[in-house]
Amino acid sequence: MKSIGLIKNDKLVDYLAKVIKFETGVILGAILLLVPLLARRQDVFYFLVNNLGLASYNVIIISLTVSMIGIQTMFSAFLISILLIERK
Repeated sequence: MKSIGLIKNDKLVDYLAKVIKFETGVILGAILLLVPLLARRQDVFYFLVNNLGLASYNVIIISLTVSMIGIQTMFSAFLISILLIERK
């Protein structure tokens, strides 16, 4: 797939477009976003039941990091698909 739209032929964008399609990027990003949300739900449940602080902040930090990577993956897939829009 050649990038004919907003940018001229770029080897990196062409390679990424071949490897990762828009739908694949969005699905992968959604998975990376939802899995940590489920992990944080367990921590909130533990907090409410035991009236204590969080058992471990490590889980929260890792969850937020993976969530942000998921959001970034979705935005990157969207940006690459915009760059590949063909001119008429």
